[in-house]
Amino acid sequence: MPTPVEFMGQYRRLNVRVPIEDHAARVSRIGSHQVQLRKYFMMDWTAGTEESRDYQAVTGGPRTDAWFQANKERIRSAAMGKGAPQDYELAMEWAVRSSKIPTVTQATLQTYFDDHLFCHQLSHRLWQDDLLSHRCAQHGGGVVLQHGQGRK
Repeated sequence: MPTPVEFMGQYRRLNVRVPIEDHAARVSRIGSHQVQLRKYFMMDWTAGTEESRDYQAVTGGPRTDAWFQANKERIRSAAMGKGAPQDYELAMEWAVRSSKIPTVTQATLQTYFDDHLFCHQLSHRLWQDDLLSHRCAQHGGGVVLQHGQGRK
C-alpha cells in the first residue's frame, strides 16, 4: 500500500495514452504524455455553470462507441472530481480518442486537463503541503483525506 504522499504523487504523474503516427514508416504506435492534477474546488452543479459545462464536455460520447461505453462510469467519476488516478487517465484518453484535443502534445493535454478536470473538496493547504496528503477517489460519494480523520 502506498504512503499518503506516494498516493498524492499519483495525481501529479498521470500518464495519458496517445496514438503516435509515424507517417514515414507507415506505422502507428501507442505513446504517453504525463499530466498532473492542479485544480481543486467544490463543484457547482447548477445548470449553465462552468463546472457543469466542463462535466458535459468531458463525459459526452456516443452510445455506439464500445470503448466509451466500457469506460464511461470511470470517466464520469473523474469529471465529477471524485476519480482515482486511473479514472483521470481514462478521461484524458477519451478526450484524445474523441478528438476533443485536436493537436495532441503534452502542453495541449495539460491545458485541457487544467480547463476541464479537477479534484473535489480539497483545501489549498492540503494540496500544497506534501506533509499533509489527500486521496481524491470515489469513496462512498465523498473524498477521503488521509491525514488524521477521514471525512465524507
